[in-house]
Amino acid sequence: MIRHFKNENTAQVAANIIKVSPTDKGIASQEKTYIALENKIKYFESVKWNVVMGAEGGCYAIRKEHFSPVPKNFYMDDFYITLNVIEQGKEIVFDKEAICNEDVPTESQEEFKRKVRISIGNFQNLNRYNALLWKFNGIGFAFWSHKVLRWLTPFLLMVCFFTSFSLMFHDKWFVVLFSLQLFGFFTPVIDWLLNINFSLLRFVSHFYLMNLALLKGFITYVKGVDSNVWQPTKRETN
Repeated sequence: MIRHFKNENTAQVAANIIKVSPTDKGIASQEKTYIALENKIKYFESVKWNVVMGAEGGCYAIRKEHFSPVPKNFYMDDFYITLNVIEQGKEIVFDKEAICNEDVPTESQEEFKRKVRISIGNFQNLNRYNALLWKFNGIGFAFWSHKVLRWLTPFLLMVCFFTSFSLMFHDKWFVVLFSLQLFGFFTPVIDWLLNINFSLLRFVSHFYLMNLALLKGFITYVKGVDSNVWQPTKRETN
């Protein structure tokens, strides 16, 4: 990671954090797939625009003069620090060869709580760094496409759901669309009650459950955050 600091404009280097688990029980497979895609996106952001939308806190390096103290009661301190580097106009490198392994959570309940914390931090950072959204360059595009659109997904799902409901009285195809969405919303309940070890169903269930966590995090953010103290996520151990 240190080699990249030969470039004076490089202020931060993100490691390639790979999720690992001794088994694929629970949501382990879904989380590993998700993080692998996240890392690919970060790598290509680094190659194309010299930015990374969030150096994961488990392993990164930063020049001390570009480190910014995190405000009180802020979640997602690693994301805050990374966006601050981007705001300063400095470059961030994602190094695929700087590999760090991290245990992946297997329990949906634990990951749900973690995603709620992440969601709170997402909206805190969006409020603080919203000016980056209006940069008509790679930074603005990466922020919108990689992060903000994903944070808005719970609201877009609700819009689609209620729109389909209102239109299904006018066209039979919207009955099908509404039914599929209704089934999607209930997949976390189905998975919890029946514990069906079917990969596709669990991917769908995980998608909707994590979007519910995003929504809960947004509601907590709107109400106000009094403390950023949290319990570490329970993980599998090798």
